[in-house]
Amino acid sequence: MARTDRKRLKKFGLVLACLAFWLAVWTACSLWVGLELFLPTPWAVLNALLALLPTAEFWRIVLMSFWRVICGYLPGVVLGTVGGVLTAKVKVLDVLFSPPLTVIRATPVSSFIMLFLLFLGRDSTPTFIVFLMVLPIVW
Repeated sequence: MARTDRKRLKKFGLVLACLAFWLAVWTACSLWVGLELFLPTPWAVLNALLALLPTAEFWRIVLMSFWRVICGYLPGVVLGTVGGVLTAKVKVLDVLFSPPLTVIRATPVSSFIMLFLLFLGRDSTPTFIVFLMVLPIVW
């Protein structure tokens, strides 16, 4: 067996061991909690996933979620790039936009989720959350 093959096999074994460890932790926590509603076992989650995979409704929801993420991600990247370039060139804009960007970075995501759920509803919230999380990173 070549050296690179042994390295790959060793890395694969390490990944499998880590996966087994976290599945064991998940299972132990689930059994400790004892309520499937709060923390289901990995096997219950796998069974539910396998039951949902062949349904059209599942795939519709997955595609809508993906669409909402893309609709927040792309404007966040575009506006973040434009804002970053402009604030690098114009010092006044940097001073002007620094406070709101600092607030966005410092505020927990759950706070934004609560606010947007109240004001925008559940359909628009994921898009704006993705936008707000991407914008300062790209900026």
